[in-house]
Amino acid sequence: STQSTWGHSECLFFFDSSPFTPLAATMPPDPSLGEVDLLGDHEAAPPIEEMDRSTYIRNYVGFCALGLINNLIFCVVLSSAESLSEDFNRHSLFPLVTWMQTAMGLLLRIINTLFGERMSYNSRFWLTGACSAAGLTSVGLARYVGNSDDAHFLFLLVGVTFIGMSCSFGEGVALGYLERFPSTLVGAWSSGTGGSGVVAALMYLGLRKIGVSNSVIYLLNLIFVLIYFICCFVVIVEPAGKSQSPALKLSLSGEDSQTADPVGVIQETEQLLMPKERPAMTWVRIKEVSRQVMWVSSQLFLVYTFEYACQTAAGFVQPCDKASDFVSQNFYVLSQFAYQIGVLVSRSSLRFVKIRHIEVLSVMQLINMALWLVAAKTLWFASTPWIDLMLVAMFYVGLLGGSCYVNGFYMVLNDDRIAASNRDFAMNLCGVFSNVGILAGTLEVLVLSLTLLSGRKCD
Repeated sequence: STQSTWGHSECLFFFDSSPFTPLAATMPPDPSLGEVDLLGDHEAAPPIEEMDRSTYIRNYVGFCALGLINNLIFCVVLSSAESLSEDFNRHSLFPLVTWMQTAMGLLLRIINTLFGERMSYNSRFWLTGACSAAGLTSVGLARYVGNSDDAHFLFLLVGVTFIGMSCSFGEGVALGYLERFPSTLVGAWSSGTGGSGVVAALMYLGLRKIGVSNSVIYLLNLIFVLIYFICCFVVIVEPAGKSQSPALKLSLSGEDSQTADPVGVIQETEQLLMPKERPAMTWVRIKEVSRQVMWVSSQLFLVYTFEYACQTAAGFVQPCDKASDFVSQNFYVLSQFAYQIGVLVSRSSLRFVKIRHIEVLSVMQLINMALWLVAAKTLWFASTPWIDLMLVAMFYVGLLGGSCYVNGFYMVLNDDRIAASNRDFAMNLCGVFSNVGILAGTLEVLVLSLTLLSGRKCD
């Protein structure tokens, strides 16, 4: 049977005039999720049955915090890209900052997708944190390396490259790790990643307002690397029967750690967070999984291409009266904040609403991209009160992007056409496509900044 947990699989490949299917018309509510399900016919994952409620809540908080910290530093770069470039008199190249942190991140994401199963999750979480620390340190010290703005800017790009690698690689590792947990926990991860942008924009805006330099801001963010490790190795525990940590097994079984076999505990500790046995990474397996997730992957690629083109174009929608009011002075950072609010709202919506026809979101995002590119070229909206409305428009951009992200990955986790042994690979493959979309969107605006958008002057 080709039927998936989302209804008949062919429904994913056709657009109809009714993309939202009310639950009442298809099936009774799912008591394990406790929300109105707009996806239609599917078998819900049993989130509470696989672990006790306190452990489920603990993991929900853990994955939410993990997602927040994993994306936080990436979002700090997004919020500060324009300012970082201006520090070294390279404003026209500020799209290159976003592009660089995505490009190498994509490469590491592909490596994790194809070969990461050979490494323990433990090792991959450590590698993610190490990349974050290296990136933050490099950006923080960029102004002290070399004797020219070119040298400073080049070292800055090295730093944001490491930050991009940590975010992309860390997301791939976490999404793959989630297949060991109830599928509803993808909502916790998504909420965290959505909240990261809001926290990053507020933190950056507040610190800049009180006069903290970009260098100090990035060095202060090193504290989040420590918190990231705490989430990975202390807070999150696997459900029973899923190779969870020995400490959790003891607590669930009621066995006293004082009487437990220390040799057995040590042996199990050595296997902590090891990936489950997987089939060999053959061309046949790659083609099979690619075919199963192609629809979701293509939509993630499209929505991220259009989304990041909008985000980057915001740096060129600069008010001519830049010093006249707070919004004009801080438009780019505020636009990133508005975008992240939209992402937070939509990525946190999984327990209340689910969208099956995510292609509708891609089409809407394409319209948004056209609007933002026109605004960047013409500066029609670069004055009050229109500039305030552009913040609302950027909120809408984030709303669409976050909705596509959380619903797309939820579809993959609940598609029973995908074998359990391939689910980690499927999640990472979708992540690769989303990264390619980010790369395409920022590259598009980078090219436009050097051609169509170059040399613009306010009257």
